[in-house]
Amino acid sequence: MRAFDRSRVPVEYRNLPLLDQMEAESIAQLKDPNYRWAIATHEAAHGVYRLRAGATKLIYVGPYFFYDIEAKTVQKVVAGISSEWGSLTHLDFKNVARYCGAGWIWEKEVCPYSTDAEASADRDRAVFDADVHRVHPDATNEEIQMYWGRAEAEVKADLQNLEIRSQIEKLALDFKKFLED
Repeated sequence: MRAFDRSRVPVEYRNLPLLDQMEAESIAQLKDPNYRWAIATHEAAHGVYRLRAGATKLIYVGPYFFYDIEAKTVQKVVAGISSEWGSLTHLDFKNVARYCGAGWIWEKEVCPYSTDAEASADRDRAVFDADVHRVHPDATNEEIQMYWGRAEAEVKADLQNLEIRSQIEKLALDFKKFLED
């Protein structure tokens, strides 16, 4: 398993015993093949929907710690997926909502033993809300909920799409290998 990257944490926090504890707990979780598959499926779903929205390259990230300025705490990311967007200059909120919401929906569907899907939904929803507010500070909570609700319904309908299912499974296998290295 990979060691946690602490470079995103201010120097004065990097050697806190709490980080050692969080890292040990995460490594123990990652030893569970069901947990790894749930993470891999979750992140693969994000990735496939990012590609469908116009991303040109997916980048596997993690594990790492970062300092959350608003919460004034160190947070962890066991694994994630980032992307490059090429010449894309605008990404509509429908697509952002779809790729933010896809992870937990597919994780819940494909990994019924996952205990983290609902918590993942909350984290992914918070990312979506923050992105919308950053770009459109005047957006109402009702507008944000409308985008999220529509995206959830569309992604849930995609659960029966064999092409998307195959893409997610293939990417999940790749991501699982990344987690195991």
